[in-house]
Amino acid sequence: MAQKSKVSGIVQIDGTPVERSVRAFGYNETAHDIDGTAVTLSKSLGNATSDPADGSYTIDLLAEYGGEIFVVAFDDYGDAFTAEQALAVGERIHPTTPNGHVWETTGAGDLPAEEPTWVVDTETSQLYGTASMIARPFYRPMVQGPIAPEVSTTVVLWTPENTSVDFWLDASDESTITLIGAAVESWADKSGNAHDANAPSASARPTLVEDSLNGLTIISGDGAVQTMEIAGPVVGGTVDRTVIIVARTDESSPSGDNSTIFAMGTDGASGSTFQMTAEIGIRVRGGNRIFDQQMSSTDFDIVVFDGLTGNTSGYEARKNGAQLGVNSTGGQSVSPTGDSSLFGKGSSLAKCSIAEIVSLPEGATLDLKKITEGYLAHKWGLEVKLPNDHPYKTDPPVVELAAPLGSRYWRFYITANAGDNDRTSAAEIVFKDSAGEAIAVVTSAASASNSSSNNSEKAFDSDHNSYWLTSYGGAAPSWISVDFGSNVAVNSFDIVSETTHPHLRTMAQFEIQTSDDNQTWATVQGYTELEWSSSQETKSFIVNMP
Repeated sequence: MAQKSKVSGIVQIDGTPVERSVRAFGYNETAHDIDGTAVTLSKSLGNATSDPADGSYTIDLLAEYGGEIFVVAFDDYGDAFTAEQALAVGERIHPTTPNGHVWETTGAGDLPAEEPTWVVDTETSQLYGTASMIARPFYRPMVQGPIAPEVSTTVVLWTPENTSVDFWLDASDESTITLIGAAVESWADKSGNAHDANAPSASARPTLVEDSLNGLTIISGDGAVQTMEIAGPVVGGTVDRTVIIVARTDESSPSGDNSTIFAMGTDGASGSTFQMTAEIGIRVRGGNRIFDQQMSSTDFDIVVFDGLTGNTSGYEARKNGAQLGVNSTGGQSVSPTGDSSLFGKGSSLAKCSIAEIVSLPEGATLDLKKITEGYLAHKWGLEVKLPNDHPYKTDPPVVELAAPLGSRYWRFYITANAGDNDRTSAAEIVFKDSAGEAIAVVTSAASASNSSSNNSEKAFDSDHNSYWLTSYGGAAPSWISVDFGSNVAVNSFDIVSETTHPHLRTMAQFEIQTSDDNQTWATVQGYTELEWSSSQETKSFIVNMP
């Protein structure tokens, strides 16, 4: 959920609305940076100008601050007297010696060469040099507080954009589909990995069906000539893979190759394919695993195909959130090669309809599979099919961002560096708030450091020539953390690569995590496939906390 906070009010003087500059300050101390110096003081959280007509103001607070605040309204003190200064109507001047008043310009002109004797007359304008001015009472700042701001939350629904995916086709996103009439010429992969599906010929184009499932678009193949091809195996080799499909078979008794909804790899040597079929089965050359239920021929199902061991004897499947039993198994090691396809494999084509396909990366947890099932079920109107004990039976998954009010402890949990498997480094890490200002770090720590000259403090010392470096064998997983002294919300951060081996040791895959106790950590966001090519190279990142 995303949190917003604000404070609103009205500024009046003797019951009359006035225009004033209004600023909010945190009641509690907040660690932050002022001109490069770390301080722990109350912090300005935002400002506004009250409406002269009704005195109203609203301040949206920095970093969704939810603690108690003071609100201060400031009168316009104007400029100090400057000889022969040109003044426009409305501009104010305060005398060198304060006397409780300021002088507001009512007729444009220039101030005299020497500071005049200021006449305290709030009814009639006086001439000062060539400028006409009138005395106005100067009101000391008005303070209200401590008060609690108004805090609101917005539910942000989870989608595959909130995790890493290998492959993602979404028929409801028509911006990813190229049509020739109602025929689908191409279907773009939303994962960012460019595994786009293309019809090999005009006659092979499947059909787009609008307003079909829960009011959304699907794509159907006729089982005769319609198919789509994808360059490469999408997920090749022996790695674990999890593919989740929302589809319907349009055959009453689907079986074998011609019930293949999605195939990774081209049939050739034994184990060279990973076919997901409507029967429900995972088929390869030389060995299959067929489960004890098939897809519906009248409605759509959510089916999870799990290749967890590199061998069909260990494969699993789920249908609408429930684990399936096994009918038959023929053991075969699997390592897909060649191109992939939809609506069949080769000349064996399947009569079926596809709504969405999501391929999760190796190591996908059961929780992530259930989150994806919940997302698909509520999006496509299939939540009624989930078992009653499914965590997303009633409500769809939402983006659970760690500590939207901010956290005291933040860390980088690093799972890969840029090339060297033994060590990880960073010359500088700079956390920034929503105003782009650096946030002062009180202390830091790391899972491992090469020596005192390469300890975690070197990543936060504002010196790009020094750097944090893990000891040998401490590259991944590893972590480096900071303590800000109090809760802060990080809006962005910079990483600067080291001078010696930036292309080998700089972090290339990591998660940003937060904690309130420096023990239990929650992931805010992940970053992958970073490349570093030069020393002291700076990369900037946004922390997506809507």
